[in-house]
Amino acid sequence: MLSNDVLSQRKRGHGSSVVDELAARDIIVALICPGHVKTRLDVGGATVEIASSVTSMRLLIDSMTMEDSGTFRRYNGDTIAW
Repeated sequence: MLSNDVLSQRKRGHGSSVVDELAARDIIVALICPGHVKTRLDVGGATVEIASSVTSMRLLIDSMTMEDSGTFRRYNGDTIAW
């Protein structure tokens, strides 16, 4: 359900995003790329071990603040432009 403020903005032609809507509730929204992970489905070329990817993503998530909301990050913390 959308708040009255969000509905009002949309009626005036202003867009809204999940990031904006959840920021008011102190919820961080970010996309994280796990890297090219070596899995049993790998057809070759993967360079990142599963444990390394998971450990790195957990550390990254733990370190995120509201200022990281809306970003696209690589498992190692690098920002991916989009």
